[in-house]
Amino acid sequence: SFAIGKPPVPPISPISSIRYAAAQKGGGADLTDLIAPPYDVLDEQSKAALLAQNDQNIVAIDLPHLPPKTVGPDSAYKQAGDTYRQWLKSGRLVEDDKPAIYIYQQTYTSPSDPDQQFKRRGIIANVKVQPFGGSGKKGLGGVHPHEQTFSAPKEDRLKLMQATASQLSPIFGIYSDEAGDIQTLIDKAIG
Repeated sequence: SFAIGKPPVPPISPISSIRYAAAQKGGGADLTDLIAPPYDVLDEQSKAALLAQNDQNIVAIDLPHLPPKTVGPDSAYKQAGDTYRQWLKSGRLVEDDKPAIYIYQQTYTSPSDPDQQFKRRGIIANVKVQPFGGSGKKGLGGVHPHEQTFSAPKEDRLKLMQATASQLSPIFGIYSDEAGDIQTLIDKAIG
């Protein structure tokens, strides 16, 4: 593991990932029909629309019951885990050969102006678990909470992690890169 930036910065390390097989074939695969927004912004109608486009959309596993942010029946998590393992066995999902830190780019348009396009780039990595805090607080790392979390969504995600033995809902974070070191690396890697 290694840290990027000035202390206190939580160390990051490569992750072992599982991806759609189509995403491993030289990149550039269109995964639009296989990806979904975060589970907690979906409802029954939006989940159904995603599955109507492609019944192999990740939402079939990541949102095993509705409404989101509630604890579902154990059978829903078991079915999600069974589906996940079946997709792995069939080769639809595959594990990468070795752990890595992944760079991603999201391109999207403005809801108010479809001609206005934005790009957001970032990394996907493990972040070392440590107490919340920041500089000036002895022994605490550079991770700061940004919202109040509730017990039902946490229990739901824990049950899904246990059923699939995978983390399907990574935590989105923002990091400070005042010198532009990370941005330079990302830009260089993406081209």
